[in-house]
Parts: sequence; C-alpha cells; structure tokens
Amino acid sequence: MENVIWADTDGQSLSVSDRGVNYGDGCFTTMLVENGQINLFKRHQDRMTDSLDVLAIPNVDVRGLFQHLHRSIAAVSGKQVLKLVITRGSGGRGYSPEGCECPTIIVSQSAWPVHYEDWQKNGIELGLCPFQLGWSVLAGIKHLNRLEQVMVKNAIKGMAEQDAIVTDLEGNVVETSASNIFWRKENTVYTPELSKAGVKGVMRAEVISILDRLGYEVKEVLCPVEVIYGADEVFITNALMERVPVNRLGQTVYTERFALDAVNSELHLC
Repeated sequence: MENVIWADTDGQSLSVSDRGVNYGDGCFTTMLVENGQINLFKRHQDRMTDSLDVLAIPNVDVRGLFQHLHRSIAAVSGKQVLKLVITRGSGGRGYSPEGCECPTIIVSQSAWPVHYEDWQKNGIELGLCPFQLGWSVLAGIKHLNRLEQVMVKNAIKGMAEQDAIVTDLEGNVVETSASNIFWRKENTVYTPELSKAGVKGVMRAEVISILDRLGYEVKEVLCPVEVIYGADEVFITNALMERVPVNRLGQTVYTERFALDAVNSELHLC
C-alpha cells in the first residue's frame, strides 16, 4: 500500500506537518503476532474502524490494510509486537482538518516483552497511582493523545509493585497504567465502565464475551478502589500481556484464579 510507512524501513520519513505529531490527531492499535498470525485480528480491525469513525478520519481502507498486514507478517515465528498508527495526515497550520485527504499509516514491529510470560504464570502485585485521569468524550478509543498515560507511568516509576490501579477524578477505578482490570466476587465478574475515561481493550472485549458464554454475570461498574479489596479474584488484561493474575493489591492478597483459569482454558480450546 502506497501510503504505509514501515518504521524500520530505511528511506521513509514523517512530515513535520503531520497532524499526529502536531495534535495527536489519530489513533493506534498494538497487536500480538504469534507464528505469523495476528491475535484477535477481527477485534483489532473493528476497533480501528470504530476509532477512525469517531475521529472522522476518512479515506482508509481498514479491511484492505489489515489484509496487507496479515500478509506482511506471515513468515514471523514466535511472538512479536505489531503496532499500527493512523494519523489524519499532513495539513496546514491550525487545528482545522480541512484539506487533509491522505491519512498517514505507520507500522512498526518490535520484540514481545518476555517478562509477560512470568507475569502470566506467577502473577503480579498492584499499587495505587496518585495521578488521576480526566473525563473525555473520546473515552474508550485508543487515540494518540496519550499524555495522561505518560504522566501515569512517571507517577508510578518508583513503586515496588509491577503496576498500579488508576482512578478518575472522582476516585472511580478506570484501569492500570497499560491494561484493563477485572475482579470477581462469587459468580459475578466486574470491570470498570469506560464511557468517561480509559481504553476499551480488545482483550477486555474478548474476556467479557467468554465469561458471558461460560455463565458468569459480567457487570461494568463505576466504583472506588475499596470495592476491589473485597474481591475473591483480580486479574488484568491487554493485547500483549493477554491475561495476568493479580496476587496482591496493597495489603490484600488474592489466591483464587477460577474465572481466569476458565477463560484461559476456553481460549486454549479455540
């Protein structure tokens, strides 16, 4: 495809007038490639389509683009990270997108973080992030304005725990620094409602679908962190780490993995 920039290919550059650089005007998705296959391919494709629709970025053949990506990584062995960024393209000075007819498509490949394998097997500990997320009409989509996440990462960099729960300005649980969160109490699994803040991850959507199919009641809620202290089980998800159990939040220890084990078993059967 002519307007695709492969970030690791020599001789290609990004214009200084690109709106992704100047305004964060675009969206992205980060995919796990395993033995030449994009995990959750259809969910990534659908999310990119939805994000482009919300941002009103036209002239992107998302289906054709994903087919192109699929062919491009067919020979990849093992696990790898594939990141797709789409900006509105280059434009004149000012916020108006008028005249931007050719979106920029950037693709990059990188190594899969190997420590995720240990996280998946042995679990992690969570702290609490002091930086809170604001509400946004763009909540849910993975747009390029990631400054809040940069601030979150900076706020938790000295913590002993591997990750931290992030809340909104009213103290409601939203996510962790880079993943969605689930917690189970008896036969009900909860996850934050993300209409005001946070990202609706593709693995989050997959897990919700599987839990529903397995007979769990799944509820999307707005609640403070204190609610999670009373949970029987906690785990986090994203497209790269997939599904990771949480062993401890603050002084609260979690030992059960019933819902997580059920989801993992279901996915392994697929």
